[in-house]
Amino acid sequence: MIRAFRFSDVSDLLPLYDQLGYPVGQEELTERLTQLFQSPAYSMLVIEVDGIVRGFLGYAKMYFFEASGFYYRILALVVDEDYRHQGLARSLMTFLAEEGRRKGAKALALNSGFGETRETAHRFYQNFGFAKASYGFRYDL
Repeated sequence: MIRAFRFSDVSDLLPLYDQLGYPVGQEELTERLTQLFQSPAYSMLVIEVDGIVRGFLGYAKMYFFEASGFYYRILALVVDEDYRHQGLARSLMTFLAEEGRRKGAKALALNSGFGETRETAHRFYQNFGFAKASYGFRYDL
């Protein structure tokens, strides 16, 4: 079942954040998500299996500078390692794509890290229909 995130899901998200490579404690994650969701641009979908959250997709509604309209930028996507290759991530992405079409979004966009550990994710994105369109850069402060 795919649904919107609820704060009662935070404890289920902790192992997923760890698997995503960003371990965090419950109090810190609750505070972080409280700050994020103060902006109506940010949203999160979760996917449940047997009543437990086994994956999530965090995204933001963003507007183009170079064109009219908006798109959804996927900021986080993870499925529990014991539930991968069962279509859960594809279901989350399809759900967001369908919602985007209904609401008039022009595109979905995401950045993904480099390295061997990300190659499976890159194949997944390309098989879903994403095309490499740009490089991402970061400047730490």
